[in-house]
Amino acid sequence: MGDPSDDRTVIAELEAEYQALKDARTGLGPHDRAPDEVDGETPD
Repeated sequence: MGDPSDDRTVIAELEAEYQALKDARTGLGPHDRAPDEVDGETPD
């Protein structure tokens, strides 16, 4: 069946994307979030 897969590249890409998302979220306040579709909120 071949060698075991090497997931290090995939993991590194996911970690980089996760860090980018955390960085982008840092400057957001409660008024910046999207409306919650479950409870029907609308943005301010």
